[in-house]
Parts: sequence; C-alpha cells; structure tokens
Amino acid sequence: KIQISCPKCFDEGREKDKGKKVPYVPTYPYWEYPIIELDSWDNYYEFVCEKGHTNRFFLQIELFEMLFQQATYCINDGYYREAIGTFNTAVERFMEFSIEMLFTMDNPNGVDFSDFWKLIKHQSERQIGAFYLLWSKHFKRKPLILENQQVIKDGRKSKNYKELRNEVIHQGHIASKEEATAFGKITFDYLKEHKQIIFKAIEDEGFLPGIRY
Repeated sequence: KIQISCPKCFDEGREKDKGKKVPYVPTYPYWEYPIIELDSWDNYYEFVCEKGHTNRFFLQIELFEMLFQQATYCINDGYYREAIGTFNTAVERFMEFSIEMLFTMDNPNGVDFSDFWKLIKHQSERQIGAFYLLWSKHFKRKPLILENQQVIKDGRKSKNYKELRNEVIHQGHIASKEEATAFGKITFDYLKEHKQIIFKAIEDEGFLPGIRY
C-alpha cells in the first residue's frame, strides 16, 4: 500500500486555503490522501479519488526499495517472520537489478539480457553467483558477502544472515522483534552501500536502461 495525494484535490485545497493564518487545518489534509493497493509491480498506476479525479503516476523507485519498505511495515505490524522473508527478497531483487545493469553496461552490443535471465530466473544460487561474478569483474573488487554477516551476537545464540534466513523460511522459526530488527539493519546497511556504488556507475557511464517491469 502507498498513500498519495490527488494533485487536483491538492490544488483545489491550496486555492481555498489562500489567506488563512497559520496554524490552520488544510482543506485537503494528508490523512484524506487516498491509499492505493499495489497488487502488481508495473511502475505505472492509475486511480480515481473520491471526487472522481482520474490520476496516473509512475513509481520512481526500484522494486527492491519497495520490498524493503514493505518489510519495515511488517515489523511495525508485528509480523516479524514475514519481515525477514521480505527483507531477504529485497536483497534478491537488488541482485537482479545489479545483474541487469552490469550485464548491459558491459555488453552493450552482446547477448540480450532477457535471454540470459531466463537461464537463471528460477535459480537463486545461480543468481548470487552471477551477481558476485559481474560485480567483481566490473568494479575490480568483490561485494560484501552478506550471508556471512552476524545478525545476532549472543554466544551460543549467535546467528549469521544465512542461518537466521534459513531458519525462518525453511524451518518455520517464529522470529522475534529483536531478530527481525537486527536482520533489517544488516539488510539496510548492505543495500545502502551497494546501491550507492551501482547507481554511481550508472550515472558515470550515462547509462539509462529501459524499464523492464
């Protein structure tokens, strides 16, 4: 879900609020903004507000960023197991994004990415291998090995990223808030660091890929 204003209602409200003295309650307050259900990932969406205004908009974020945000909502709502699964999915989709960018930048006239992706689309281990290989080749250094990062540091209860992820996803472990929050912190730091690197490479090369979603 996302909450977004209707531009027409916003402009009408701003017009009605002209001349009011601060502080005042706006005619179109943020709590009246429509909440849009995202039941697919198309980047392009359309909705009709309560006053009948048709709106069209693009989400200017990547899928992995949206998934990370959804994982934080899971923590806020008390769904810690679901949060860990969604954080991990955000990392996987970041890897897919990076694979596409690096593959296309380094092979401008080579194999079409969609043909390559079909070979590993349903095989996460091969995707991780492709990510490590392409990242190391392009940047001349390997990326951080996220799976080895310690999430819980408490003697015999210590768990790294891979151990906690597998316990939750494959063994039905009921995660605590502490575990979900720590897992999210590790994920956030990883995505922040590597996103800055890949986005700078895209900017430096003037590379503007088409939207695949």
